[in-house]
Amino acid sequence: MNSVFYGGGTPSLLTTDAISRIHEALTKEFSIDWNDVEVTIEANPQDITPQYAKALQEMRINRVSLGVQSLSPVILSFLGREHSPQDVRTALSSLHSASLENINMDIIFGSPVHSLSELKRDLESYIALYPAHISTYSLTIEPGTPFYKAATSGALTPMSDELVREQYETLMELLPTFGFFQYEVSNFARPGFQCRHNEHYWMRESYLGLGPGAHSYLKEEGTRWANVRRPEEYRSQLMRQELPIAWAEQLSREDVISEILMLGLRRVEGIELVEPFSMLTPLEAQRLSTRLQALHEEGLGVHSREKGRFSLTKDGLCVADSIISDLIASIGEAIETTEKK
Repeated sequence: MNSVFYGGGTPSLLTTDAISRIHEALTKEFSIDWNDVEVTIEANPQDITPQYAKALQEMRINRVSLGVQSLSPVILSFLGREHSPQDVRTALSSLHSASLENINMDIIFGSPVHSLSELKRDLESYIALYPAHISTYSLTIEPGTPFYKAATSGALTPMSDELVREQYETLMELLPTFGFFQYEVSNFARPGFQCRHNEHYWMRESYLGLGPGAHSYLKEEGTRWANVRRPEEYRSQLMRQELPIAWAEQLSREDVISEILMLGLRRVEGIELVEPFSMLTPLEAQRLSTRLQALHEEGLGVHSREKGRFSLTKDGLCVADSIISDLIASIGEAIETTEKK
């Protein structure tokens, strides 16, 4: 084990005593060498005090992911965030004072109140705080949210796809000039500060999720499961010495191939082609090869025959979701045809 991630909900609301007890339990069950593990905690900026930061450092938590989203008061207000830009600056100061340098800050782009010039100013404010990692996310308007209701009623006009893409391309262009390199669709890091834990997900390595609603995956067995979501139910089942599993599934061949494409093509390095092709019939392999060649010719992908890899270009990364969806649908049709024969 080389990564532990306290995430989901707001783990920074836990007391340092509670985190310490979890550390003790993990050490006992998994023989963790805390000197060689990336230990991340997600936190709201307003939760990070000098005392809390010092306690995290003493517990060998060495990576903090702050839910910042913006350093513009106007945008924070629009997003409904409770913290202020000063809260973020105070949190960063506390973390740096505690010798916690591996800090991630997320930035939201594509909101209707975020012009391109404002995004650039926002990014410059981020850089001034010297984070080690920046995650970039486009604002998505999901059904059932206040944004969705406002958009459907006409009270809110979402940013056009063209402008969202322009903002994303601006981030891809500017972040390298500040010393960050892109290693995944949404993630940029200073050299040596890539998120080890997320790399596990994208490379489809096994992981164990503990706590209500947590997901787990065992690669060799091809199984995935999720715990029950309600804390009361989770605790009750554990007290009855029952596994608090809400659902479990055995991944099919199509599921595995889809995940290889979906997760691997999000990485700038792309995928090793031997993995998906080794699982395909000749007909299915021809279908995938044709689609990848088309992406190459369209300037959306690069096929490195020397390295046996396929990756998306910058233009391809801008439309990664649609490319991946198309590939998965195409392979799914080919698999269905094969299985019917």
